[in-house]
Amino acid sequence: MTVGGDGFSDQALVGSRESGRGSTRAAALAVALLVSLFAPSSPSRAQTWVEGLDLAGGDDSGTAIVMSVGARWIVAGMGSRVGRGDDGLLASIDARGRITWAMAYGGPSAEWILGMARVSPGRYIMAGSAASFGSGLGDAWIFETGAQGTVVWARAYGGDDEEWAEVVRTANSDGFFVGGHSDNQFHADFLVLRIDRKGDLLWQAVYGIPGQSEHLLDLAVTPDGGAILVGDTSYGEDSTNHALAVKIDAGGAIEWQRTYRIEGDDVFRAVALTGDGEYVMAGQTRTSHSALPRAWLLRLDAAGQIVWHQEYPLNSTRRGGFYDVTVLAAGNLVAAGVFYPIASQPAEAWVISADAASGMLLWQRSYGDFDLDRVEDSYCDEEGGCIFTGLSRSFVGLPYDNDVFLLRTDDVGAVSPDCSIASDTAETGESEPVTVEPYPGIRGMLEGLVVREVEMTGEPVILQREEICFGNTLYAPTEVSPRESLTPVRFVDLETLQWEEATASAANTFDLYRGDVDDLGAGPAGRCLLAGLTDPTASDPEIPAAGTAWFYEVGGRNGAGVGMLGVASNGDAREVQAPCN
Repeated sequence: MTVGGDGFSDQALVGSRESGRGSTRAAALAVALLVSLFAPSSPSRAQTWVEGLDLAGGDDSGTAIVMSVGARWIVAGMGSRVGRGDDGLLASIDARGRITWAMAYGGPSAEWILGMARVSPGRYIMAGSAASFGSGLGDAWIFETGAQGTVVWARAYGGDDEEWAEVVRTANSDGFFVGGHSDNQFHADFLVLRIDRKGDLLWQAVYGIPGQSEHLLDLAVTPDGGAILVGDTSYGEDSTNHALAVKIDAGGAIEWQRTYRIEGDDVFRAVALTGDGEYVMAGQTRTSHSALPRAWLLRLDAAGQIVWHQEYPLNSTRRGGFYDVTVLAAGNLVAAGVFYPIASQPAEAWVISADAASGMLLWQRSYGDFDLDRVEDSYCDEEGGCIFTGLSRSFVGLPYDNDVFLLRTDDVGAVSPDCSIASDTAETGESEPVTVEPYPGIRGMLEGLVVREVEMTGEPVILQREEICFGNTLYAPTEVSPRESLTPVRFVDLETLQWEEATASAANTFDLYRGDVDDLGAGPAGRCLLAGLTDPTASDPEIPAAGTAWFYEVGGRNGAGVGMLGVASNGDAREVQAPCN
């Protein structure tokens, strides 16, 4: 748990004055509950697992996932309950895949969360569609949450037509890019909103061709402050959809735009930056060698020209598609989506890794059982391990109902040797000729756009969790009692400290550290006070000297190593003077 004042993070503080012992401890308890806002700790993986989440037996799915504080995760999506329309869904997930808290957001009609980004530690911004709060057929819906899912602000953006927000990305200190589409039931356009940190509109634009339909499915913010927009368009001579990429500058002006097709019915569903000014696109295409759609990966240079591309699988009786792509710091990419081992059901969640420079496949795996399973978003840490979310019909819930699918793997996509739903695949690809053409789309404005403040709160809900597979302990524990935890490090009486239980961080035992507050700014601070604690509690009957104060830190330990102790105010991992052995 992150507690303290300026310069403190992830400690419980004990202050002392020249007064009696009782009043000293009472003052200390009040100090221990202060919360600071610091950078999140570096990712750390402890367990691998597969699980499903179900909200009251209805259709549920996970659409976005981000790293939370203390190497935990926040998953967003939508859920339905009997007698109520769909609601936006948000849940905090700990190191072992358990739910820390879950909230639903919505009104009497249907709401969906489709995209999410982290604003700051413990703060997240959501993008989706709301039919309960705006006007017309549905509005783009943006809201920010704080600790444990509390709503900070919420707004609806729309007019007489239907507006969707598919993705939100942090732009810079000024706010966010929001991407989606505006649809009047006859044609649709790319829709981009540029909003500040409070949701106020800085500018808005639509991109498209009159009489054609364009759907924006993802965007990435570029180093120049602009964005690359991807999706599809009905524009073309062959009456099929073509994949579309549009590069805009920081003010929304078009820099270049192109369509990409093989045999038609092509789409880009995801885009990621390579780190050297180029892009990786992921989606789906059709080729001359198969009537079935194939998963599609491309690397484009800064001007939108193809560097390499691959379509999978080569086998004409199988099909697939990608919904997400991530470029790792090591230079590899991870793409995820759906794979059909045969032309019809069952469909399996599918993850592949490739060299981002060449497109050469490194490994690939599928995950599934007897019905539909699919990955729609992922978060990969610095070591290459990933957590994926999407939907599943194979494992929990009623037949033909979707449930939130969560999959946490190691750096080669493995869960555990005895996880029967995970299997290696050996699909090969090919590179059929791609037609790249200029696209004559124009930029305009959404006429009649109205921004409305939305009065709403989150409703705590219970998600039923089904543990499908569970792996071995592979990595050291995550942070003990990070800010998302409902159980902070705190004094419960004048001598006794408590914190969250071991399973939340995948720890087996705990180490307790104590140090002088005055030493925090000088570098490593704190010494081992108690080691090998099996319960999430400890007592310290000592009292700091008059005019001084102590801080406390709790770290986890398991067979794979020692966990993190949180971070300092500059974002660096906290280090101690004398570690527990």
